[in-house]
Amino acid sequence: MQTVRSTQPTGCVVLLLKIKQQSASLRLLTLDRMTSGLLGVGNPKALENVNVVDENNNPVLDGDGNQVVTKGLKSVWVAAQKEIAATLLAPTDWYVTRKAEDSTAAIPAAVSTYRAAIRTTCGTRETEINACTTTDELAALLDQPC
Repeated sequence: MQTVRSTQPTGCVVLLLKIKQQSASLRLLTLDRMTSGLLGVGNPKALENVNVVDENNNPVLDGDGNQVVTKGLKSVWVAAQKEIAATLLAPTDWYVTRKAEDSTAAIPAAVSTYRAAIRTTCGTRETEINACTTTDELAALLDQPC
């Protein structure tokens, strides 16, 4: 792991190291999912969402009358990014809740910076995923560090 040098308070350095550790974990998770079939290895999957139809090409509807949709790889990976971001944000959610309940309670700057970095990284990754036009592009993107 890289050493982070900063003149900021120790808490900020710890949060930056935590982001780097979690980024490395995300990279490992991504590679594991790529090799386990989420990119269609041994089980081809469309890049985009696909409306399910029956043998007569009629839409297949769920119990509520909505079109059944098979999620494409882009949707699967965007959802995975959102899940990862939510997991990374969860340990600091209590600061936000406390602030909502008590407007005089402050969210530490290091926590706000950390949370903003997670949201920005997730948004950027979602944009990159949605810009892919082939599974090869998606695989190459997911093989890169966040």
